[in-house]
Amino acid sequence: MTPVEQRLVPRRGWAFVALLCLLLILFGTLSPGVPHPEQTFPWDKLQHFSAFALLALTTRLAGLTSLLILPLLLLLGVAIECLQLAIPYRGAEVLDALADLAGILIGLGVFQCVRLILHLVRLGPASR
Repeated sequence: MTPVEQRLVPRRGWAFVALLCLLLILFGTLSPGVPHPEQTFPWDKLQHFSAFALLALTTRLAGLTSLLILPLLLLLGVAIECLQLAIPYRGAEVLDALADLAGILIGLGVFQCVRLILHLVRLGPASR
């Protein structure tokens, strides 16, 4: 394998993981809901936050840029909220979209932090 091919193989793997995350998010958010008396507030928002953080991180690891990921995933989150208006026992909430946005920002931030740490480790103690 050439060096370029070696570098692309992990990205293909992360692209597959990102696609799997996307499909799970779509299934989980666009399937008909079940009637429930009351949902606990933080749990729903935590689900949105963690799902979009993972999706942002995996799409970044797959090679997409943060400037592309941020608007696309935010648009996805808003589109999901709009589509949920037509699904039984689902509804649109601005707080869900905000939790999505927070997750996206944290997912991208985690990528940048890990990237910085790896860069500093490669430099070694003599460079600091």
